[in-house]
Order: sequence, then structure tokens, then C-alpha cells
Amino acid sequence: MGQAVVQEVFKRIVLKVRAKFLNIAVRRNCRGFAFLQYVIYSLRMVLTQLYIDLSGENNEL
Repeated sequence: MGQAVVQEVFKRIVLKVRAKFLNIAVRRNCRGFAFLQYVIYSLRMVLTQLYIDLSGENNEL
């Protein structure tokens, strides 16, 4: 799997996840916004770690 392919897949996953969570936030009218921020932050950490493992490079989001 090439570097460009990994980056493209990674970018799409991040965008989909972000869009999904933003939709939830809008529907619930930002009641759980702090929790949402925490969830997004956690996901970002996990995805960043996954990306590092896949690419073998030390790239942050």
C-alpha cells in the first residue's frame, strides 16, 4: 500500500467521521458539545496512531 493511498483513505475516514459527529451535534443542539469534543479528540488520537502504524512515519494530523 503506497503512502499516497494510505493518506487518501485516512483523509476520507476522518472527513466521514467528522461529518457524522457534526450531524449528531446539530441534532442534539450542542447539549453534549464538550463530550463531542472529547470523542473527536480521542478518535483523532486513535486514528493518528493507526496512521503512524500503517505509514511507518511520524505524521500528526
